[in-house]
Amino acid sequence: MNKWNQVVSYGVMALTMIAFSASAQQQNGNREGRQRMSPEERAKITATALPITATAVAEYVKLDEAKTKAFVKAYVAANEAASKRMADLRQGGGQQMDRQAMMDAMQKSRDEMAKVLKDNMTEEQAKKVNEVIGGRFSSLDRNVESLVRAKVEEAKIKKAMPVLIKYAADNNKMMMTEMRGQSGAGEGAGAGGFARPSDEMMTKMREMREKLVKDLTPIVGEEAATSMGGRGMRMGGGMRQGQ
Repeated sequence: MNKWNQVVSYGVMALTMIAFSASAQQQNGNREGRQRMSPEERAKITATALPITATAVAEYVKLDEAKTKAFVKAYVAANEAASKRMADLRQGGGQQMDRQAMMDAMQKSRDEMAKVLKDNMTEEQAKKVNEVIGGRFSSLDRNVESLVRAKVEEAKIKKAMPVLIKYAADNNKMMMTEMRGQSGAGEGAGAGGFARPSDEMMTKMREMREKLVKDLTPIVGEEAATSMGGRGMRMGGGMRQGQ
């Protein structure tokens, strides 16, 4: 795999795991104490959150106005396509999705994201973006959706984006470092080859999440920041245990 393909593959993994996570949440209802949402309600939240996320990411890598507009449009379309792809698979297969079909869907999303990145930014910019949205553990899209769900004003969410981007980058780096450290160890691995997170990493995750809530509170309010603080940390930002 060449360097460019490796860069884009991490970015697409985030997109496909976001789609899978959203579909699983819809099937499991309020498993984590959240109010059940209809597909229409979830679609509305996602439609609000994705352009906010994409615009902030474009600003993060300093895309010009024209590139930002094109990137936002393509990013939203790619996420929507990936979400529909995974939802269709889950509808067709219930709780047991066909593994090959899922891998094929993920590959298609990789191809779409590769085009999004190559059409709108340099390889160096793509690398920087993937430090935020890349890998299995990205938290950015989901955290923005949490603030939208909490009915935080869009202006406040936009103001909070640098905090969320920094958290996403730091969390992703920590999780990928842990995964590399466990690679080949062959100890403590569970279903799907994921080893149990170390106590040190779990402590660090908790500290990072507490700091995120503290930094967000002055911007979005204590209730919204705190309600987001406990979500999605069982296996890191972008992957929950059992998924």
